[in-house]
Amino acid sequence: MSSGNMLAIFYFLLEGIGNTLLVTFTCFLSAFFTGLIVAVLRLHPRISAA
Repeated sequence: MSSGNMLAIFYFLLEGIGNTLLVTFTCFLSAFFTGLIVAVLRLHPRISAA
C-alpha cells in the first residue's frame, strides 16, 4: 500500500465520521426542540390547542 492510498482511506474515514456526527447532532437537536415545544405546550394550557 502506498502512502497516498493510506491518506485517501484516512480522509474517507474521517469524512464518514464527520457526516455521522453531523447527522447524529442534527437528530439530537430536532428531538430536543420537539421535546422542548411539547413541554412548553403542556406547561401552558392557554397556548395548547388540545
